[in-house]
Amino acid sequence: MKIQHEITREINVPREIVLENFLDLDHINFVHKRCYKYCNIVKKTKNYMLLDVGVYHLPPLPIVTHYTMFHEVLSEDKIVHLSKRKNSSKYIKSEVNFSKISPDITRIIHKHSFNLPIFFYPLKNIILRLIDRWSNILWQEDSEIMSQRLSLYKEGFKDGFHCGKWGIVNGKPQWQYNERKK
Repeated sequence: MKIQHEITREINVPREIVLENFLDLDHINFVHKRCYKYCNIVKKTKNYMLLDVGVYHLPPLPIVTHYTMFHEVLSEDKIVHLSKRKNSSKYIKSEVNFSKISPDITRIIHKHSFNLPIFFYPLKNIILRLIDRWSNILWQEDSEIMSQRLSLYKEGFKDGFHCGKWGIVNGKPQWQYNERKK
């Protein structure tokens, strides 16, 4: 049985910074420790990345599922992920669409679709609530980072993975910029 899940969010951050956050997958190992055990970038080109990730589906339970993820940027408004659990032939498709509501507000529509064995159908609503919970954890962490990026950008720092590195400052993940924009 095919399951569809969609969640729409808005944030007071320009689309360019939101997109940069979605493209900066190096931040996962620093920011998303509650939902990911690890995220290894296997191959990276201009518009796609191949990743090896370990996912905690039920945080804080330490049960990890290992996935291979294909992350493709189709345009500045759309990213698609195809994730396949190791030793499985089934894929989970995620699509993220970005729209500029105003110069400083971005709408993000995140869609998931996957096949669920029919014997799990009675648990469909519970599974969807678990996906919402997992998504809410990631959103809380990402929205904080995107707001931090915006404030640093307003202070004159460049944005992008080429401009700094992730680190832990006072026990919290933080992006450390190398230089100010010219």
